[in-house]
Amino acid sequence: MINGKNLVAGNWESQSDSIKFQTINPKTQEALAIDFQQATSDQISRALEAASESFELVAALRLTDRIRFLECIQKEMQLIQSEIIATYQMESALAEGRANGEFQRTMDQIQRFIELLQKGNFVKASLHTGGPDLRKMLYPIGPVVVFGASNFPLAFSTAGGDTISAFAAACPVVVKAHPYHAGTSELVAQAITKAVEKCKLPKGIFSHLGGQSHDIGSKLVSNPLVKGVGFTGSFSGGKALYDLAQQRAEPIPVFAEMGSINPIFILEAKLKSDRSLAEAIAQSVTLGTGQFCTTSSERSLPMQGTCARSSGDLLASIFVMPRMDCAGTIRPSTALRSYCGSLRCRLASVVTVPLVPRSRRSPCSAAGPIRLAKSEKLSRTTLRIFA
Repeated sequence: MINGKNLVAGNWESQSDSIKFQTINPKTQEALAIDFQQATSDQISRALEAASESFELVAALRLTDRIRFLECIQKEMQLIQSEIIATYQMESALAEGRANGEFQRTMDQIQRFIELLQKGNFVKASLHTGGPDLRKMLYPIGPVVVFGASNFPLAFSTAGGDTISAFAAACPVVVKAHPYHAGTSELVAQAITKAVEKCKLPKGIFSHLGGQSHDIGSKLVSNPLVKGVGFTGSFSGGKALYDLAQQRAEPIPVFAEMGSINPIFILEAKLKSDRSLAEAIAQSVTLGTGQFCTTSSERSLPMQGTCARSSGDLLASIFVMPRMDCAGTIRPSTALRSYCGSLRCRLASVVTVPLVPRSRRSPCSAAGPIRLAKSEKLSRTTLRIFA
């Protein structure tokens, strides 16, 4: 059962004066019934202190102990799989197939680390035999903060690859749950907590904190007890955390997978000959509600002569498809809800003089006029589409 509380070193805490927030069902736009509590500064400090205090015990865990811990996490998550999937769907509006697929992906990721621990060669142990007795091996770095990703509530969140890799390396973990799927994250955190108890591990090995404020992340990364950060998300968010980590008296590594622009250059011959190009690109943009790593988000198009109309229609189609998808063609999701708004931003940069009217509406477009930034001569101009 979801309680909306924060987990601090094995204890689910409720504080009456904490800020409350709710997750939203993106299909109905209604807030889900549970009030989640935003972590306080005191809870952040105590979670990190517990992680730091438990580090020496955690770092001394045998490989067999770590394997048992990860196997126990798998089992505890499987016991509540139906509840996790149901909450996942309510908070994301993603299909059941996607939810089950991501759940299995999470199980598989944990299994890969179990197999890595069974081999044991990741520690890279070496002995120097040609002189002094020198012995070397990799050693865990200390408490790690992991930020849950908005677009993968399971595989890149509370028990995602960052968290499991830190556990495998014998590092305590403090998870900052993403507010879009706070309920899903809490259920997974409950499973991890049960695994900690059954394996009789130090309670400081795992804490789970919620909230909508960026200040929580800032306090976590800036705390000198933190020795590493795992992040999956936007470039702006990851870069902000990276900067905080490098500004510390003791800089720490930030293992970040951040969003980026994958440019596509569409040449004149392709634009003229492939009438299905607009639909194909629109499908690529909206695949997985625009959250796949390979989603192409910037296009360079010829905007001169006979290609001007084709380029304009292509870009209008790219915008129209997600707009129609939001209405029902693609299941609405938290990610797509934000993604549709972001389409007002730049979709492409073009190098030429736009030869179409400044404001033109495609016959099939319900999205609104295409506005082209004009120039008196050949120059780099930015094409924007506005709802």
